[in-house]
Amino acid sequence: MRQNEASEIIALQVFVALCNHEEELGYFLNEVGTDLGTLKSSIQQPETLAAVLDFTLNNENLLLEICQEINLKPNAIWRARLDLPGSPEQNYSSI
Repeated sequence: MRQNEASEIIALQVFVALCNHEEELGYFLNEVGTDLGTLKSSIQQPETLAAVLDFTLNNENLLLEICQEINLKPNAIWRARLDLPGSPEQNYSSI
């Protein structure tokens, strides 16, 4: 399995867990300016997966809840984010 593929799987797990948090999901949809149907149709796109991880990583309480639900540590989610487009590490390496 490619590293990117493993990161995408983690992001999909986070997305499924986020869907169980209706209030936070609503905030996410509002933040990215889309609806759930559109989000679901684009969830396989690495940029969409990155947005899901960005949102989750920026909300510590949500991050910890989701990590408990999917049995991952927060640093696993952070590492997954680094493998997806637009990660902070990628931005720094292009300077």
